[in-house]
Amino acid sequence: MKTLIKNVIAFFLGKKGLQVNVIKYSTEVDFEQYRFFYSKEALDKKCFFNIGAGNFSHPYWTNIDCPSDWYSSAQKDKVDLSWDAMSLGPLPVPDDTANIVYSSHTIEHISDAAVKNMFKESYRILKKGGVLRVTCPDISLFYRAYLDNDPYISINAYDGDNRFKCDPRKISKHRLFLSNFASQLAGLTRHVDKNISDEEIEKMFKTTSLNEALDHFTHRCDLSQQNQYPGEHVNWWTDDKLLSFFKDAGFSLVYKSGYAQSKCAVLRHTFYFDSTHPKISLYVEAVKT
Repeated sequence: MKTLIKNVIAFFLGKKGLQVNVIKYSTEVDFEQYRFFYSKEALDKKCFFNIGAGNFSHPYWTNIDCPSDWYSSAQKDKVDLSWDAMSLGPLPVPDDTANIVYSSHTIEHISDAAVKNMFKESYRILKKGGVLRVTCPDISLFYRAYLDNDPYISINAYDGDNRFKCDPRKISKHRLFLSNFASQLAGLTRHVDKNISDEEIEKMFKTTSLNEALDHFTHRCDLSQQNQYPGEHVNWWTDDKLLSFFKDAGFSLVYKSGYAQSKCAVLRHTFYFDSTHPKISLYVEAVKT
């Protein structure tokens, strides 16, 4: 039926001198990689875990997320294991069972304590030789844009996701920058009056170190609101901070990666991985040795 529909569309567009090129996606190639690198038992038991999975769906992966009213019913249905990272509780997974743990654009939505617990739990559940891969926004890029008075990094990075109530070019550079690591203080997605002026933001970043200034504002976020508004950012990350958190969790082999440059062949498949805001993301991996 799908082939017939495509042929009909192609016929009518062809009459107008237009051509349709269909990009074919082969899941069989993807499955072949899993079968090459991993045992049948690992595939059957779905020993691959995506934390903060959202809309992700793959037959060999187990989705871990914290469903709430913020999620659609379709998203809730995709959650295999319910886990609230902010509770600082254990992942509902036995020790030494995971081949891969992956998390994309999740850690900017939770506290430092929650991230530390998440990484320690990831280390616990990984098998020896297992890989943890994390991707998130790189605050260094937004800070540079802030200094350059460049709103287009936010416009281009968040194409079409309706992140702002108004045109980012009409927002002060101070609040636009703040929205990338302390969203609720910027008040661009909903009204939250924290009495933070542009002058206060500017002064903080001029008179203290970058890390101290970033922490000053993230520490003023009300973390109790994250279950109600989980899409807001309450944290910031650089590759140095991320690597240090990996090491604190017990990983001795940690390294910077890049878009689609994972050690694991299956994670280089950008239909499934590293597809969220790659223009402003950093990528880090760790191996349990």
